[in-house]
Amino acid sequence: MSHEPTFTSAVPVLPSLNVREAAKFYEQKLGFTCLALYDHGLQDQYAILQRGAAEIHVWGCADRYLVENSGCFLRVAGIDALYAGLRAAGVVIAVEMETNPQGGKQFSLYDGDGNLIRVGEAPPGD
Repeated sequence: MSHEPTFTSAVPVLPSLNVREAAKFYEQKLGFTCLALYDHGLQDQYAILQRGAAEIHVWGCADRYLVENSGCFLRVAGIDALYAGLRAAGVVIAVEMETNPQGGKQFSLYDGDGNLIRVGEAPPGD
């Protein structure tokens, strides 16, 4: 009997010019916990970060263009509180909070390296 594979999650793997500094940003600004940090020099670094069910991996990369043209989308619940907390912490918001016609909300920021982080909440009732 064959079993169909089931995908359970997808994890963004973002490039970083300095993984140790990137991990600090995700911990201090976005409230993630660093589960693992492998550091064998600037271009041989890797970090695994988690907050709730969200997980982000960060890898060391020397290509600034690649870093500044990468990103991910974080789906959250309680986006208003997160947005207010980020503003209070001085995090620069790249695209201010927007509400779509269905009631979903979204905003964007850049991490310390320049990766675009989009944050969104589904409309009520979804």
